[in-house]
Amino acid sequence: MSPPSRAVRVRPASVDDARGIAAVHVQAWREAYVRQLPATVLAGLRVEPRIERWASIIEDDVTDVFVAEVDGRIVGWATAGDGRDDDRPTSRELEGIYVLAAHHGTGAGQLLLDAAIGAGDAYLWMMDDNPRAEAFYLRNGFVRDGLERDQVMAGHPIHIVRLVRHAAVPQWVAVKDAETALLDADVRRDAETVDDLLPPRVRRARPLRHPLDAGADRRCACRGERGLARHAADR
Repeated sequence: MSPPSRAVRVRPASVDDARGIAAVHVQAWREAYVRQLPATVLAGLRVEPRIERWASIIEDDVTDVFVAEVDGRIVGWATAGDGRDDDRPTSRELEGIYVLAAHHGTGAGQLLLDAAIGAGDAYLWMMDDNPRAEAFYLRNGFVRDGLERDQVMAGHPIHIVRLVRHAAVPQWVAVKDAETALLDADVRRDAETVDDLLPPRVRRARPLRHPLDAGADRRCACRGERGLARHAADR
């Protein structure tokens, strides 16, 4: 259940926000990845080791960091910057976005997304089998582009997929089996699951496939210390 409606404020982060961001980082992981990560991994996440790392990220000129506040308390964050993949499909990458579960449905996630990447072309990496997150991206015009890979997150293997938004083309969404489909009707803005996104008639299309270069050392949002795991890896 969403909390009573209170004003959400989104702004660029400052170094003083590092502790609040780190706290949301840990709590949001514990809420979002119950099915994807072992309980021992989630229980072992700690705020303190992340504070200095976040301060460094905020201070550098590489990543844009935004926070969402309610009553002066940080309840979410988003990061974005220049695309890091060698084969990046757009110049802008959404590296990470999290909102505490207690503030889902308040508009905080949408405000963060808009602040981080605007309405233009962008791409992101997402942990597979995360229907709530994917539904949010779908209604913002993102679609799987067929690229996927295995990575390590907090010392645990995960599978990630890439989603892309091209603002100048019709909106695409992914159906339940992860194939893509072009909607014949407007996407419901209040959809909460992938099922909610599908109108009565959906024209199926073949998924967009991109060959993987197994020998390439590709960068992605789940390596290093920013993005889904670039910011989030518990090292």
